[in-house]
Amino acid sequence: MDAQINPGGQKPPLFSHRLAARVLRIAAVVLADIVVAAGIGVVLLRYGPFENTRQFIIGSAMSSFQHQYIAKWIFTQPEIDRVIHKSTASSTQKQDLSAVNPTGTTDSSIVLSKIGDGLQGYALEIKNPLRVHVACTSYIGTRGEFVSALAEKNNAVAAINGGGFSTGADTTGTGAIPSDFVFSNGKLIWKDDALKTSKLPATDDHESVNVVALNDKGVLIVGDYTIDQLQSMNVTEAVDLHGYKPLVLDGKVQYTDDGGKGVQPRTAIGQKKDGTIVLLVIDGRQAGTSGARLNQLANLLANQYDCWTAANLDGGASTAMYYQGNIINKPSAIFGERTVATAFYVSK
Repeated sequence: MDAQINPGGQKPPLFSHRLAARVLRIAAVVLADIVVAAGIGVVLLRYGPFENTRQFIIGSAMSSFQHQYIAKWIFTQPEIDRVIHKSTASSTQKQDLSAVNPTGTTDSSIVLSKIGDGLQGYALEIKNPLRVHVACTSYIGTRGEFVSALAEKNNAVAAINGGGFSTGADTTGTGAIPSDFVFSNGKLIWKDDALKTSKLPATDDHESVNVVALNDKGVLIVGDYTIDQLQSMNVTEAVDLHGYKPLVLDGKVQYTDDGGKGVQPRTAIGQKKDGTIVLLVIDGRQAGTSGARLNQLANLLANQYDCWTAANLDGGASTAMYYQGNIINKPSAIFGERTVATAFYVSK
């Protein structure tokens, strides 16, 4: 059938001015409803009986370089500080180093397993702890390096991202500046004496900071220590990560909740009583997996992998595991791997 035409010989318009105005009114009402709902949601989050939700949002956002604006938009700085400070209490308990007896120093085996129970990730069990070392970016102050690059430069069979990193004026989130200090292969290779652009305090030899270290016997050391103490303990490898107490200490889980850090992709290192090192990553911030809370991570290491000692490492977009030539997990960074300041690697 031929299309109808009006007397003027033109087709009638598909949308009249009246219909267009009606559509615009409906859109305006919907938009107004969304704005009102968002406003009510913000008010409820700030003043309602949802303390756990507030801590979850603040912890998850502030543990990320990219998403801190979410917490800052909803909450005041004192509210954010209250949650953050709750999670930064130092641990005064010192571990019993004699409880770990490395028995596999001649065993070259590595066991790879997948993480289950609703989490996505991998664990590597390295029987010989003396094979585990720290690598550091060769471009301190300029940029970090990928975990895969650090692994390949050190001829490693496996690696995970390591400790925290400071934020310089032009290096935010790049892993250019390792925080506080780095020990590698028996040497103190980096010490942050006075980084005025850093958000973290300068390191003093007598200042205790949260560390993840290995001594010359292959025993994993976690907790608050000074550089002087680490050197007296014959530490060969060490990084630090501000704001976290150990996940597992003397076989006991140290977290009952998320510690004010929310749900994130996670990287951790642990050790069994026989000296076996466990390297673990959990993916997050993507479809199908949001990540893990610190108490989930601690329970996993203590109960499923029998770790006597364990510590959280840098997570979020930094989380990456390299094994036999490839990154085997799914980093949350948009372009895949993110540059980092340090990594723990397993020598061949």
